Amino acid sequence: MVKSSRAMVRRGLPALVTLACLTLASCGTRQSKQLSVAQFTAIQQRLAAKSAADATGPAATPAPGAGPAASPGAAPVPPRDDGERRARAAAALPAGVKLGAVASIGNGTRYVLALATVERNGTTVGPNLVVVDVSPPQGVVLGEHDFGLEQPGAVAPTRLGRTFLLDESPEDPVVLAELFLPDGERDPYFGACGWWLRRRKPAFLCAPRLTPDSRFDVHRGELVESWSVDSVGARVPSKAGSHTGRKLRFVEGRWQETDSFRCVGRPLAEAFQEAGSATLSEWQQDTVRRLTKAATRAGDELETDVAIARLQDALAADGCSPETWRLLGRLEFEAGRPQAAATLAVALALAPHAEAALVDLADALAVLDVAKPPQRESWHSALAVLGSRPSTRVYTDGAANKSPRALAAVLCRAFLARTSADDEWQLSRRQKVEHKLELLETPRARGRAP
Repeated sequence: MVKSSRAMVRRGLPALVTLACLTLASCGTRQSKQLSVAQFTAIQQRLAAKSAADATGPAATPAPGAGPAASPGAAPVPPRDDGERRARAAAALPAGVKLGAVASIGNGTRYVLALATVERNGTTVGPNLVVVDVSPPQGVVLGEHDFGLEQPGAVAPTRLGRTFLLDESPEDPVVLAELFLPDGERDPYFGACGWWLRRRKPAFLCAPRLTPDSRFDVHRGELVESWSVDSVGARVPSKAGSHTGRKLRFVEGRWQETDSFRCVGRPLAEAFQEAGSATLSEWQQDTVRRLTKAATRAGDELETDVAIARLQDALAADGCSPETWRLLGRLEFEAGRPQAAATLAVALALAPHAEAALVDLADALAVLDVAKPPQRESWHSALAVLGSRPSTRVYTDGAANKSPRALAAVLCRAFLARTSADDEWQLSRRQKVEHKLELLETPRARGRAP
């Protein structure tokens, strides 16, 4: 098998014109003679036969200029089913090449990606990834890739997963397939690879991955890369998600990022549908803004459950919004709900330099009674959340993790250290925090809410 593409049909159009000129002996003159349909078809068949005879190698592929067009003389006839697609793909390969897994692209009427191997000198070479145009009855191999198996330690994919059709342009599509390594590999997912089927010369490519855990999908002809992040919001009951990722468009031979999203808790297909023509990042911002306003109105009307539900819905759109977490935690605290401390710990973990989150979490911790199971659970969740991030783990060092009040005192001191006594905007809040810290550190205040 070969690494690069070679011609199934060489110089198709120029050869056809030359042969027609020789047949008519009239090119370059004013005389002309019209070819009949039968004559034209015969010329095409002669060219196809000559090109097939010239093609050599275990899996000949088209050279520059061949592109993804069907072979001359073979009218496109869409295959009826998977069996016919496989038969056409096998017919496109030379004798001795064994066809492995086959995966259809799009509706399966034009392209398939397949794995193929060949026996050479008593050893099996491959599997190689080939792309085949199955619209003509005999099929046409458009490209082949061997994954550099001559390199020491190289492992080739052995399985195909889902396939993707990207609209770089209607004439030059990008076709990809998920590839998997042999069973038993530590990370069996190889990636998504295929071809840019440009007419000038098909080019092999693989989709870029930002993380080893990235997975792919397609939305409106663009590639969607997504992965799960270690979201601190997953440590507390909420609708917050961990699906983070981006959209990629293949334009003029390059991948371009067109959108990004973070911590989506809803199915991505549902989020894209609701976003409509907007990008997913725009949808996240607009959704959080709209639901936060609705929660504020509900809170002003003392409809606490409605307000909390709206903020939870906002977290389903963007579970990494620290302000949404802070507003939710503050609302839970004012409603006397013990989970407020854990919720506000998430807000601080996501925005460790947010002064409002420091004060709000200190307020919630100061009133926790760990003798009561629900409040003890919130306390342990808060410790776990703060300890999961290096930027907030420092708050739980030493004696601070011994009791909620001790940690509340640490947070109050951190707020006072970050703010200035000369800042008139912070003067009132600093006075309140100083008073709270005094109560927290006074022995006789223990056992009472400050």
